[in-house]
Amino acid sequence: MKLLKHPVVTRILRVVGPRMVRIYLQLVGRTQRLRVEGRDYLPEVRRGGGPFLFAFWHSRLLFPAYLYRGTQTGVLVSPSRDGEYIALTMNQFGMVALRGSSAKHPALGLLKLVRHLKDGYCVAVTPDGPRGPKEQVQMGVVELSKISGIPVIPCAYAPSRRITLNSWDRFIIPLPFSTGAVIYREPISVPQNASGDQMEEIRRLLEEEIQAATHCAEELVRHEGI
Repeated sequence: MKLLKHPVVTRILRVVGPRMVRIYLQLVGRTQRLRVEGRDYLPEVRRGGGPFLFAFWHSRLLFPAYLYRGTQTGVLVSPSRDGEYIALTMNQFGMVALRGSSAKHPALGLLKLVRHLKDGYCVAVTPDGPRGPKEQVQMGVVELSKISGIPVIPCAYAPSRRITLNSWDRFIIPLPFSTGAVIYREPISVPQNASGDQMEEIRRLLEEEIQAATHCAEELVRHEGI
């Protein structure tokens, strides 16, 4: 472990690591048979005059980096050293890493996301991240939707072949030559005059909808694994 913290090793990892992730996800993306459901919900948000605000579980954030490549989609990334690797990886895919902490300085991170949406770009959030509880929506994404006026699209991704890490969120690494499923659910709007009780109700609804999207994605690929 000390070797990984050596300055020379750290610099090498900063250069090589994100590129290796890009190459690997390109292999996954190009060999994967992708099924998408709910695509019709995306124009509905467009007709509202705004960009997209996607919400999916933290365990499934790896492949969306490839899925939304080249779109300038914004993602809130921790200012920590681990966050630096994630930011560099996002940059490899033409996404925008907005550096900020949802724990230490939540207002600053929220402001960066709002500005990115106001500039006309998409934002992707993992509402149970960065540390859990697993698959429980935190209030931040509801506040983001309320302030920005952009509805939240609950969505999910599932691969038929995967490696599941022994982490708090059971992080998923998709494998090449598999079937993948992406599910979009109906956008959820948060009124800008929503009360605390209304926001809690919307939070619970969003959690249920992401769970439903995840269940649907898993069902679609259940019998495709090897």
